[in-house]
Amino acid sequence: MVICIITWTIIFIVVNFVSAVIGLVLFGSGIRDFFFQEQYKEIVDVGHLNTLTIIAITVGLVQFLISYIGFCGAVKLKKFALIVYAIILMVLIGTQIMIIGATIWCVNSDCAEDLEHMINKTFENVNGSDATINIIQILFYCCGAENISATYHNDTLPSSCCGYFLNQTCDRKDAFQDGCQVKLRKWLIDKAIWMISLLLTLIVIEMACVIVAIFIAVYNYEDDFW
Repeated sequence: MVICIITWTIIFIVVNFVSAVIGLVLFGSGIRDFFFQEQYKEIVDVGHLNTLTIIAITVGLVQFLISYIGFCGAVKLKKFALIVYAIILMVLIGTQIMIIGATIWCVNSDCAEDLEHMINKTFENVNGSDATINIIQILFYCCGAENISATYHNDTLPSSCCGYFLNQTCDRKDAFQDGCQVKLRKWLIDKAIWMISLLLTLIVIEMACVIVAIFIAVYNYEDDFW
């Protein structure tokens, strides 16, 4: 039994270390997106996308802190820390499941509508929003709102439709063929898939950690509760 406890404790420590790293990755991704939004507010500063960024930052930070508690509890074999860890983790698992559902709902409704509204509003007056439009088209390799023809009615296109920052000639045959609505929607879906995949990975790891934490706490007879 002692060998079994030691083995599972080592595995538990390693898993919590990996979980902490994943939490930091999620936290770092959220921070990166936050500064991206601050820099390009006119492009991505739309309500529901900001919510996803805040969720990523919060979940990543909480994940790291909980993993740290589990790591310390396992290293010092403290039953109280392990039990608290297991309880908090079960609450976090439930929260993450709700976040996954909210993310799927957001992508299929509100976030997609926000993006479409943002693009349409930005491209309403091409001459009045050249700087914003150029940034969008260069960042997302797109041209026009829905497509090139719907936005630009002549053969002369903005240099950003060909990926140029400077005022260079851009022919239709060399321009990006996808509209910005399509490209930003794909960006949103890819972001959501990445976030959901990471959360599902965390949930699997967390469920295993709950079981192992309870096992170590119950069968570690030599340790005081505190």
